[in-house]
Amino acid sequence: MGNHLLNVAKGVVMILCCLCTVHQSHGQSVKYGSQYPTDGSSPYVIVYDSDKGVTYVKITPYFTDKQRGILVPVTTIGPNALRDCTKLRCIEIPSTVTTIGNLAFYNCTKLDSVYLSAPGSCEAFKSFYLETIGARAFLSCSNLIYINLPVKLKNIEANAFMNCWSLPAIDIPYTVMKIGEYAFKNCISLMSVVLSTNLGTLGEGAFQNCKALKSVGFYNKQFLRIRPLAFDSCKSLEEVTIAYDKVYAIDSCAFRGCTSLRKFNVPASLTQGVGPLAFEGCTALDSVTSLADVPPAMGKDAFRDISPTCVLTVPYGRTQAYRAAGWSEEVFKGGIVEMPAPAGISTIKVKPSDTRYYDLEGRPVTRPEKGRIYIHDGRKVVER
Repeated sequence: MGNHLLNVAKGVVMILCCLCTVHQSHGQSVKYGSQYPTDGSSPYVIVYDSDKGVTYVKITPYFTDKQRGILVPVTTIGPNALRDCTKLRCIEIPSTVTTIGNLAFYNCTKLDSVYLSAPGSCEAFKSFYLETIGARAFLSCSNLIYINLPVKLKNIEANAFMNCWSLPAIDIPYTVMKIGEYAFKNCISLMSVVLSTNLGTLGEGAFQNCKALKSVGFYNKQFLRIRPLAFDSCKSLEEVTIAYDKVYAIDSCAFRGCTSLRKFNVPASLTQGVGPLAFEGCTALDSVTSLADVPPAMGKDAFRDISPTCVLTVPYGRTQAYRAAGWSEEVFKGGIVEMPAPAGISTIKVKPSDTRYYDLEGRPVTRPEKGRIYIHDGRKVVER
């Protein structure tokens, strides 16, 4: 069966054939058919809805193309497939589906449950899995409360779940590499988000105005930029965890208006700085700790209108460097404090004629900076 499944003639003009009825309720007509790309790749399926009153759809994993005498896997739910089916409440999608197309379920305002099945027992279909949820695929599905995103999902495209007001939770698999622009904007019931392992792209406004969002965890092991407006106006956001040194930039307005955020740790990996207005209006923010030895660049008004008692904590011996870079008491009115000095220094063996400076970890320093502590001539000194 597996050989028949992929045995499609090359160069066939894109055609529609073998319309079949998807399992549905109340005799409502929902149809799909195979489509053959001109490049000779495997056929895929577009779902066509001919009855906007459909309430339940269960897509079968394959159908028989009688014209060609082969089994055709249902690999794609095509663009606009069930768009504006305002009575649709539930859909079951088989593991053969690799792509949910753009606008596939747009404005299905009563859709509350989407079930993505596990791989079937049939050998021919074990290699299939959902990779992409297209742009605006579930846009304005305002009643959606459940969807189980499968492991191996890679891309959640722009506006995919925007305006899904009722969605309380979303388990984003560790395999996801991209979350597109405004993908979850206005998901006002969403309470927590974990971004893990493979995520390398977090689009502009990805979680903007998620008013109930309380915690965000960055566990990505790929380098990541937090794009503009990513968490703008997440008024309930209290906790942001950045587990690994992989976030290299926080762009403009990324956390603007997060009025419940009380503390934030700037990772040592933030080489491209904090953008303008990044934390503007975070009125409860009273503790910022930077783990970066070299002060990150700070955009205009990055910390405007934060708590008037906010304290900045910087690495040991780096107060002057941070002040010079704009991280001053004018911004952090609660003052600047330093982390404790390192607990101990390993023995450094040098020749009597060696007059070089070493940092507290024993590394040679070519240009000592004012205000920092070094080892020089076998003694601990503060550079003046």
